Amino acid sequence: MDCSHPLESGYTGRAIIMTADAFAQAAITRNAQNPRIVTSIGDGTYPEAFIVDNITMTPFDGSSTTGNGDAGYPKFVKAMAIRIPERGAAVAKNVIEPIAFGRFVMIVEKEDKAGDGSFEIIGAQSALRCVDPSTITRQETANGGAWSATLQCTEQYAEVVWLDTDYATTKAAFDDWWHDILH
Repeated sequence: MDCSHPLESGYTGRAIIMTADAFAQAAITRNAQNPRIVTSIGDGTYPEAFIVDNITMTPFDGSSTTGNGDAGYPKFVKAMAIRIPERGAAVAKNVIEPIAFGRFVMIVEKEDKAGDGSFEIIGAQSALRCVDPSTITRQETANGGAWSATLQCTEQYAEVVWLDTDYATTKAAFDDWWHDILH
């Protein structure tokens, strides 16, 4: 541990979300010594995805990972709490309703820029899904009227990350994919 660089907790508010099917069909390369490190996603083209870009509020507050061995093998239950500030018929059709019944993989950018811990992939082994549709809520007088949903998955690895050769290379790839989705 580098004491001159203390751990910085939390997410930036930026994430790339794709369906689990799109992730499974992409050309994924993993590090041979540590399969928890995804070294590349796609073979020059990235899977179709959408982005979360929310710098005014942290859209993932309440997210967690919990270890559990009840099944006779190590497993980690990961819960992603998502806040969606948009509203309207298009958001209902294209975001809220798919979240209720879809299966997803998220690449979440972390505040801490510590090399292989900077871009976490959640749902890489077992897709994120809404286990309980009653967690999809919106109150007009809370959280600025934003929708809230909780997606969950159970995975073997405590953390799966995206790291190409170094942080700068991975950040450039994340930003390129991000901009491709915007345009």
